[in-house]
Amino acid sequence: NTLTPNNFLVVNGGTVDLDGNLQYISGLVSDGTIAGSGGIVTGSAPSSTLVMNQDNTARTFAGSITGNVTFARAGLNTFTLTGASNYTGSTYLMGGTTTLKDFGTLLGTPGVSGTTDIRVRYASLVIDNTGLTNMTDRVGDSIPILLRDATLSFLGRAQTDSTETVGVVHLVEGSSTINVTAGGTGGNSATLTLSGLVQDANRASVNFTGTNLGQIGSGPRVMISGGAPLANHIIGA
Repeated sequence: NTLTPNNFLVVNGGTVDLDGNLQYISGLVSDGTIAGSGGIVTGSAPSSTLVMNQDNTARTFAGSITGNVTFARAGLNTFTLTGASNYTGSTYLMGGTTTLKDFGTLLGTPGVSGTTDIRVRYASLVIDNTGLTNMTDRVGDSIPILLRDATLSFLGRAQTDSTETVGVVHLVEGSSTINVTAGGTGGNSATLTLSGLVQDANRASVNFTGTNLGQIGSGPRVMISGGAPLANHIIGA
């Protein structure tokens, strides 16, 4: 730890280079919430790791996490990313709710693969299109999401046909939930497409939720483009 552990890291327009080090913080924040106003956290050397144990207060980081970084988030309440991040290590979400909103993404860019996987453990990941803009790709289509008694939510935008495709979803442990919510009333729809669904443990399960989920017309839908392994025509039987 170059910085004293369990202090807040406030980044406003500058760059913090972990340079291969492991850094513990109690929160990653920026004064502004508009994408780009929060500066950059990066790792110019392999094995750069940022571990955040958030307090019970909602926090927003409007910058980007890039480079050779593994990001782990524990703690409470909601952590919102409003800027684009393309770091190449794993993502561990181990508490509270982590939200991608406004221009918040976890994607690769040309020449950069993006995060290798997203591991949601007893926590929630929210893909949120209710903010400043509707985006059709906030999480890379080939990035696997591993759910361990966790929740994956997709929130559509009002008066919009919102869509998002994520990688293969793995059911690792416990009872997880995949929730899709269409924005507002009237002509709205929200479709979350999974590139596949795999039950890694016999007792791992998933519950799909959403008002009028799967009905024809406006409303929320979950699609599985890569299919799901069936036993006796039942998912995970």
